[in-house]
Amino acid sequence: MNAVKKYAEIIKEAAQENSENPQQMQEQTDSKPSSSQMGMIQKVTAAVMALVGFLMAEIGVVIIPLLIIIAVVIIVSTLIVSIISSVAAFFTPEKEAETSGGIKMQMLSQATIAYADDLRAAAEAEGIEKYVNYLLAIMETESHGEGDDPMQSAESAGLEPGGFTNPQDSIKQGVSYFAECVRKAQENNCDIKCAVQSYNFGSGFIDYAASYGGTYSLELSESFAQEKSNGIKADYANDIAINYNGGFRYAYGNMFYAELVSTYIYSYEDETVQKVIDEAYKYYGWDYVSGGCSPDYGGFDCSGLVQYVYRQAGIDLPRLEKEQFAASQEISFDEIQPGDLLFYQNETSGGSIGHVAIYIGDGKTFEAGDPVGVYDINDSWHAENFLCAGRVINRE
Repeated sequence: MNAVKKYAEIIKEAAQENSENPQQMQEQTDSKPSSSQMGMIQKVTAAVMALVGFLMAEIGVVIIPLLIIIAVVIIVSTLIVSIISSVAAFFTPEKEAETSGGIKMQMLSQATIAYADDLRAAAEAEGIEKYVNYLLAIMETESHGEGDDPMQSAESAGLEPGGFTNPQDSIKQGVSYFAECVRKAQENNCDIKCAVQSYNFGSGFIDYAASYGGTYSLELSESFAQEKSNGIKADYANDIAINYNGGFRYAYGNMFYAELVSTYIYSYEDETVQKVIDEAYKYYGWDYVSGGCSPDYGGFDCSGLVQYVYRQAGIDLPRLEKEQFAASQEISFDEIQPGDLLFYQNETSGGSIGHVAIYIGDGKTFEAGDPVGVYDINDSWHAENFLCAGRVINRE
């Protein structure tokens, strides 16, 4: 019986080791068992087989077939559980994948990012999961993710401003109200920015926009606010307002609301470019890993990232940065557009191409620096080490 207890303790120890390493389980990105799972399987198998050997020696051969069957069942069951866990991990997106599509992650506060999963769950419940990027942008615009009413949605529920005392109530109401705006906009053939502006103005703006064709514009928002406020103005020292009219808004909601939200959203007319940059943003904040050319590595190097994200958009590029330049059509720096590749020398390339980045517009690149993320093409390193630019030949 002491021997049986010993083997039971080995199995328990293996299970504890596996449960104490949940991060490795969550980080698994393919359908193979993780190292911790394999360790557990090996320990369980060894313990079971040792127990079988002990019982054979002590009891005899009468129950050997039964013991073998039991051992096989335990081993197979363990393997099945392990594989199911890994497959589930494979089909569960990483946080970056869940929150990044169409949103400029580098501009969001950590407080807003922390609510990403809650926003996604609420959006899925309302059937508007494709607009999670707008919900993140709305929260950032409203509160930077701070306070008990991060969506500033209490008024839409008939409460006083700031009337929620639980952020989850704020999120549920805010997402529900935005979903109403989205559905009404769709029913009236209005675009998504009309729905966004209605989150601030109220859904009456959708009726107003529909009467003018359903396409949002700042001028349309301004005329609605001017009409509702009877022309009363309020000072508004925001850069967008200052550049537009010197720094005022009409005293009805915020006529610049959709513009403010849109500063966190990116979109491209070129469908391939949109796919490439959507894919790239999934890995925002990941580590630089030499040789990394897929999520399986836990990070990317510069050319590995470029090759991988373009492949997800249906375009095959060579593995190395010099080869990627050769596969591109050379263009001048003044001609660069989102989706183009920028090539640089680095400390070890001896003046030749040693680094590659994807241009995403507005003077920014997305690249596998340390960490993977967004960088400024005008910072000292990029300005001093730029060599050439290329447009992927079969991009369009």
